[in-house]
Amino acid sequence: MTDDRSLDRAARSFIEPGPTRAPEAAVDAALRTIQTTPQERDLRIPWRVPRMIIPARLGSAAAIAVLAIGVAAFVIRRTGQPGIGGLAPSASPPASVSAPTSAPTSTPTPAMAGPLEIGTYVGPTLQVTDIIAMANVDRTLSAADRTQIVDELLAIRGKSTWSASIELRAGQLTERQTVDGKTETGSFGGYSFPDERTLVYTEAINGTSVVTRFELTVDGDSFTLHRVTPAHGAADEFVTKIIFESGPFVLRR
Repeated sequence: MTDDRSLDRAARSFIEPGPTRAPEAAVDAALRTIQTTPQERDLRIPWRVPRMIIPARLGSAAAIAVLAIGVAAFVIRRTGQPGIGGLAPSASPPASVSAPTSAPTSTPTPAMAGPLEIGTYVGPTLQVTDIIAMANVDRTLSAADRTQIVDELLAIRGKSTWSASIELRAGQLTERQTVDGKTETGSFGGYSFPDERTLVYTEAINGTSVVTRFELTVDGDSFTLHRVTPAHGAADEFVTKIIFESGPFVLRR
């Protein structure tokens, strides 16, 4: 019917995007048209039924409009656009990042030669006059022995100071003597530690391996030696005592 098409157009214009509430004048005009238009009444249908259909259609149109507004608001919020009323979705605070911690530093383990650390150990500085005085009072030495010690074995005649050092490195023991600040090698050979209190020194003398055993006493970074192998003579015993038993020998850092 012509009036039904008019109502359909009015409903469609109501649910299309636009105001969520129709003007009151348009609604009143539509209701007057419905009331003044003659209808063919079916005897089996109550006369009041058509009056009930119009509000139902209007209610459906209003429900569709509300549903469309709700879907649009949901889509806007899911896409991150400002929500209804201009409220933007709150952003989550960035997670705090802990600063990397430095790896703990460790002191390197020193290389060891038995109970001793690898390195050079320096003995005390002696006065030459004291060494000569010790030789003069040693009754086991002859005059020739004293001359050999001062002029050859220690080479200290006319000098002021004397000291010895012992280097332990790569299985070799090197004994050096410093006279008035000038250092020269005295002897060298292999070494070993049969136990924590023994040092064995093997050196070559005139093509022959000479083994000397020392009692070893370690005290932190220092040690002292005491010869336990018999000497080959009075001069050899005196020089060995001055060189190896004049400690303590302290590790040079």
